Amino acid sequence: MTVIRQLIAGLDTEDIVVYDVSDCQLYGWKHLHRLHGEIAQAAAAAGCLPEIYQSIYWLTLVYFPVKPLGTYVVLPRQTCDDPDGDADQYRAVRIPMDWWQVALHYMIALSLVLGLVGIVLGWLSARKMA
Repeated sequence: MTVIRQLIAGLDTEDIVVYDVSDCQLYGWKHLHRLHGEIAQAAAAAGCLPEIYQSIYWLTLVYFPVKPLGTYVVLPRQTCDDPDGDADQYRAVRIPMDWWQVALHYMIALSLVLGLVGIVLGWLSARKMA
């Protein structure tokens, strides 16, 4: 509960801004909690959405995770300070790296790459047969 109050108050937090096309992305919604009652009202008054979760901040290459930069508990902001308004902004508190979540993200990315390679190889072999 103290991390939730810390995020709502904005004390000792980092602001993470994620653009649609960016070298860094937040992936994952582990331990997603929807806030209720007074705490949800306090989050809304602070300009945040009433939900909190754990996420990995990644250095990415074309949306594929390359290097984990940290594990954070995040509170999404309702709006972004960015003048273009094309980004998502979060209040975040860094926590110890969750290597299981990192491994899961790498496995998902590897599955997508292998699936894409399989589709391309299947398409190429079908073209040679025709």
